[in-house]
Amino acid sequence: MGIFTSVFKEELVSFMDFIKLSVTGWNAYQRTLSDFDSFLHTEGLKEKKFDAGLLKRWFDGLTITLSTKKTKLSHEPLAKLFIDI
Repeated sequence: MGIFTSVFKEELVSFMDFIKLSVTGWNAYQRTLSDFDSFLHTEGLKEKKFDAGLLKRWFDGLTITLSTKKTKLSHEPLAKLFIDI
C-alpha cells in the first residue's frame, strides 16, 4: 500500500492491514488516515512524535462539517490509534 508518505507511513500501513482484517467499511478509515498522513507530510514532520496542537491543526483544517469530523474520529480503532500515538 503506497498511499502513505509521512514519517509514520510504516505504522499507518500496518494499522490499515489490521483494519482491513477486522472492520467492514475499512475504506473510510483509509481516507481519514490518508488525509492525516498528507497533513503530516505537508507539515514536514521528521520525528515520529507530535503533540495535541498538531492534531488540533489537522482537525481544524478539515473542510467538513463538525458532525462529519466527529464521525471520522469516533470509530474505536481510529480513536485508539490517536490516543496511543
